[in-house]
Amino acid sequence: MYIAKIKVLTMNIEQLQWVKNIKAFYPKEGGKWAYQFQKGEKFALHWRNKDGKDQKNANNLAAGDMIILRQLGKVTHIVQVLDNELNDEDMKSENEFNIYRNVQVIWITDNWDNSPSVGRFFEAKSLPQGGKAYQIKRLEAFKKRWGETGLPEFQKFIQKELNINENSSI
Repeated sequence: MYIAKIKVLTMNIEQLQWVKNIKAFYPKEGGKWAYQFQKGEKFALHWRNKDGKDQKNANNLAAGDMIILRQLGKVTHIVQVLDNELNDEDMKSENEFNIYRNVQVIWITDNWDNSPSVGRFFEAKSLPQGGKAYQIKRLEAFKKRWGETGLPEFQKFIQKELNINENSSI
């Protein structure tokens, strides 16, 4: 008898280390959001890789790392990186968003019309606007609000404010 092994992801708030801005360069019909994936859903999180400039950034994340995704000044998702592979699409195509990491949605906003503002968590005016992944503890927008050593408090605050149950599985 064959028994399939299924990897169950659970939330470990200490793995929340990154933030990434998402912008809908190619808006989907009927919506302003680039990503609207549901909790538990797996998808390809793309990087703009014009002239191969963002491969190193996309490779900085390790399997298990979690990323806050922000869109239009709102926190919309927390995703977890599923593996250590940098994937690419046709590098010769016109599409500049040709590299990606496989991720799974751990948390999603429950109100798209009133998603949490990034200003609840960061000094919003100082957040980088590009689409790279930024290590939270290195951001000026983080340090201004939480200090040099405030990552554990920040992670607990995120968990409380977003009503995330650390022991829940996907």
